[in-house]
Amino acid sequence: MTKTINNRKNMTTQELETVSGGVVPWAAISVGIAAAKLTYDLSYAAGKSFYNLTH
Repeated sequence: MTKTINNRKNMTTQELETVSGGVVPWAAISVGIAAAKLTYDLSYAAGKSFYNLTH
């Protein structure tokens, strides 16, 4: 697995796009991760506020 990652570092952008199936999947994954993190942060903050109010 590590070998594969190291090989990809030396590739050009075009080669990376071919390997990953294009930019769109990566963009979708990035947006998904960002959205999940935002949701987590918001729910954590809301939970913390609620906990502080009730204790």
